This record gives sequence, structure tokens and C-alpha cells, in this order.
Amino acid sequence: MLTIILLLFLVQRAGTSLIGKIFGPIMFAWFTMIGIIGIVGVSHNPSIIMALNPVRAYNMIAHYPNGFFLLGGVFL
Repeated sequence: MLTIILLLFLVQRAGTSLIGKIFGPIMFAWFTMIGIIGIVGVSHNPSIIMALNPVRAYNMIAHYPNGFFLLGGVFL
């Protein structure tokens, strides 16, 4: 980890465009894979979409004693 940070600071002198050219495709691949894995997960269990319903969040806060803190942990 320290090596990567050191290399980034050393390469930064050449300009941030070099860093962008190197890490841009890597980040694109990373977020594409996260999206694909998410789509596959939702296709296996489509009921997870119900978690986007704000009424369920309200019910958790209103009816569960520690629901506010639990929901806060979810957002964090």
C-alpha cells in the first residue's frame, strides 16, 4: 500500500493526466465488474429491490427500538 502511494506521488510530477490515463481504464473495469456482479445478484433475488422502498425504512424507525441507529449504520 505504501509503495503504491509513493509511486503515485512520484508519478504526479509528470502530471495528473498520466495518472488518469493509467488508472482510468482500471477504474472503468472495477466499476463495470461491480455493476455486473450487482445485476447478477439482483437477478438471482429480485426481492432485494423492495429495500429501496422508503416505507420500509420508516417502519424500521417507527417500530424497531434501535431502528434509527441500525438504519444509520446501513447508510454509513
